[in-house]
Amino acid sequence: MTRRAALALTLTLAAVAAATAAVTPAHAATAWLCRPGLSFAQDPCKTDLTTTVLAADGTRSVRPARTELDAPVDCFYVYPTVTRAGGTNAPRVADAAIRAIATRQAGPFSAACKVYAPLYRQMTLAGWARALDDRAVFLEAFRDVRDAWRKYLREDNGGRGVVLIGHSQGTAVLRRLLRAEIDGRPAVRARLVSAVLVGGNVRTRAGWETGGDFRNVPACSRPAQAGCVVAYSTYEGAPPAGSEFPLADDRISRVIAAPRGDGLQVLCTNPAALGSAAEAPLRSVALGPDTPRTEHPGLYRARCRTEGGASWLEVRTEPGDPRLGARFATTLPVTGLHWFDLDIAHADLVDLVRSQARAWQQGVTR
Repeated sequence: MTRRAALALTLTLAAVAAATAAVTPAHAATAWLCRPGLSFAQDPCKTDLTTTVLAADGTRSVRPARTELDAPVDCFYVYPTVTRAGGTNAPRVADAAIRAIATRQAGPFSAACKVYAPLYRQMTLAGWARALDDRAVFLEAFRDVRDAWRKYLREDNGGRGVVLIGHSQGTAVLRRLLRAEIDGRPAVRARLVSAVLVGGNVRTRAGWETGGDFRNVPACSRPAQAGCVVAYSTYEGAPPAGSEFPLADDRISRVIAAPRGDGLQVLCTNPAALGSAAEAPLRSVALGPDTPRTEHPGLYRARCRTEGGASWLEVRTEPGDPRLGARFATTLPVTGLHWFDLDIAHADLVDLVRSQARAWQQGVTR
């Protein structure tokens, strides 16, 4: 490293420290679900990534892979609503459901980054309903993640690039975190490799890459781009009336107090065809059965659609595909394939994070 580069890095790290050290966390001490230094037995994000690739013609191949302990960037993952606890906020306990969702959702990204995942007092289903009238319920969840983020920046980041990864409630929390802690702080924003925020209604100004939730962090429009956002919600066909996820004036945005106003739309970025409205094949990944994971390249095809004030990633399968038994099941018509938003393009997203990490290392942003 040259003296000039070393000085620039030192100044950047000093600015990051100043931006985070000004506020001493008053919340409870951070508890980590996943982080470097934990053993494979302790850390559900460290996992065997051996994958069977099953093509449409029946061809099978096995791709060995494991967590990359020397990955060049970090990932900061916030898990979705999985708690079955009573009340409005769940305890910070790494129960079986939380560990399982971390293995399923964050595990694949460990091939491209070192994963940090805080435990947080997430809102229960009852908490979501209560938070519309009492935002303290959401803030209880948010503060745990915010404090973990600040601790990570102070003690662990060390100038490394970082990818934010969230789904559902995790995306809701990270939308606020990105707006409050990153978007308006150039020194911190310089660390952002990308933000993969799916199933949680990230918004931009209609027809723009920014505006809405973030002023400075744009939608991703090409794979070799860093400092941008990937966001979408998946439906087979058009979302029915009453759907939660594709609308800009939605419950999630009201709960997290996101900016409101006319001219906003939910962001849709097709992870297999960034910056394009064309349909593209996805590389979906499911758990098991022959190896820990099975990839089904091209089982789903997807394109972003905007219609009637809604924006979503529309997915479809070919009627004659012999792998149709591996399709993900829609849970409720109004939520579409929400539970599988990450799974449906997991291999595409991991490769995209690798590409964005290279772009960040080379200083490529917009």
